[in-house]
Amino acid sequence: DLGIATDDGIVSVAQALSADRAGQQPITYPIEEAWRSIINERGFAGYPFQTVLWHKQTMLFVVIPAFSGLVSYCLVANSKTGAWARYTDWDTRCAVVFQDKLYFGKSTGTIIEAETGGADQDTSYAAVAIPRFDMLGSPNEKVALHVRIVARTNRIFSVQAFAAADYVYNIPAPLAAD
Repeated sequence: DLGIATDDGIVSVAQALSADRAGQQPITYPIEEAWRSIINERGFAGYPFQTVLWHKQTMLFVVIPAFSGLVSYCLVANSKTGAWARYTDWDTRCAVVFQDKLYFGKSTGTIIEAETGGADQDTSYAAVAIPRFDMLGSPNEKVALHVRIVARTNRIFSVQAFAAADYVYNIPAPLAAD
């Protein structure tokens, strides 16, 4: 199928031709609020958005134009699972796949080959993973005692794991013995 980037998201052309606008479920449905924010913030500035499918890495790249001091980033989706991520500090203006490699052009005119090592132009990668909220079968409060990180890579890397909550839980002090 073929996809088309619209104000409503990236939609399947087959779906767009066979259903009314309200009945469409865009490829960007999981990031619907972020997509709407991007369109409202950057969609009317005259800089083109671009999508590139990188088959070899099963990645869909969405070039998000940055201008006037806005944060540079692009959106990336796993084309098999539909999981989305944001690559920050990627000053992308255009992108192309050539000989199974992804290249993107920056606003300075520099062309960069993407995903070539464990650093981004001599700056180490940093990633944040925020899983979907889950009540784990019960609405009761839970305490995490362990964490396990599973990663596949052909490069050496270090991991820092931490947890944060949007509230502070005060643990009562033990009762003093009389």
